[in-house]
Amino acid sequence: MEANLDSVRARAARLLAKFSPSTTPSPSSLPTVRHLFRLLPLTFPPPSLFLSPPSSPETVRVVAVTELGLHPRGTLTAPTPLAVRVLVGRLEGSTLHGAREVAIGVVEGSGKLSPVNGKGEVSVTLTGRVEGEVGEAAFLEISVAHGATGEEVRKQFGGLGCMPVVLGPFPLAGECNEDEVVDMYRVFEVPPPSDVEGGEATVCLIREDWGLGIPGKVWDSAVVLSHALISSTSLPFLAPPPATVLDLSSGTGHLAALLRHRLPSPTTRVVCTDLPEALPLLRANLASLPNVHCAALPWGETTPADVLVCSDVLYEREFFAPLAKTIAGCGPRAVLAYKPRGLSEDEEDVFFERMLMGEHGVRVERVLEVGVEYGVLVMVLAKKKMV
Repeated sequence: MEANLDSVRARAARLLAKFSPSTTPSPSSLPTVRHLFRLLPLTFPPPSLFLSPPSSPETVRVVAVTELGLHPRGTLTAPTPLAVRVLVGRLEGSTLHGAREVAIGVVEGSGKLSPVNGKGEVSVTLTGRVEGEVGEAAFLEISVAHGATGEEVRKQFGGLGCMPVVLGPFPLAGECNEDEVVDMYRVFEVPPPSDVEGGEATVCLIREDWGLGIPGKVWDSAVVLSHALISSTSLPFLAPPPATVLDLSSGTGHLAALLRHRLPSPTTRVVCTDLPEALPLLRANLASLPNVHCAALPWGETTPADVLVCSDVLYEREFFAPLAKTIAGCGPRAVLAYKPRGLSEDEEDVFFERMLMGEHGVRVERVLEVGVEYGVLVMVLAKKKMV
């Protein structure tokens, strides 16, 4: 169920009052909490789009939704323009090698998101063939247009904007079976490690499968934590470079992919864990990344790591004890991204104060400022003792 924004803000402010040092925003100065939107496709182009360009415009319908797939009515205050671009490259796992934007032959319609229901559509007309190297494919990115309306977009969606959706892959040569599936991706541009001069950003396409349920999508807390990984040059929990980072309940694997590209040392081992049914999508998104390992790890079990990262793992009281044991037992430091949703205040206190702090000797070392606009708290945890 979608959490009430006022409730999310009040709960985030309460946790800040408990755990926030003086360097983070005070609860009274916490901004108005807003929804974090992403575009979701309602229709898909045919997989042969770039092989046999249609004579008439190809229309793709989208809707701006929350992490639960809902569009709260009245959230948008004005029609919001949409934009289209074509990316070409060779996709291995989640890395789009040789990624480049192709502008030739693409004419976008004047699509806009409706302020009534958050729905909109874009029209794409291909007037010529898009060329690519062997093994490359095209991807269609639909996003909220920034440009001259950038300030209005920020007012509507906040500092992180509205997450674009990428559709593909569309082959550029050969034959195509119309029964082939066009997948849905989230796109992240990852800057090179801070110690790499003149390096280029890496384009990551993280495939989502909402039919898988919880592990098949990128949730709000994970988006906020990934923003911290991308934007910060000196994350306190990644200095000095750890030997092993554990991504607990990795889901789509997008945090692990961003970590792999951002960590300055290629020798750092990134271990990704989830339930067995989530591993196929996880492994597919992380294929070809060096020194990344995927495995099942039920909560309650532990594995050695220097740093543990996790997001959106705190949602059911029955799992508190095994989750706390895993977080506390997998190394000296952890980073937990949490958004208040269905838990009560008493349940939050049970997990953080009684279990993590009381039973396992974990303390909140720092709360990062990123994410409070969306009610997400990114907590850096450190242990007073090993368990």
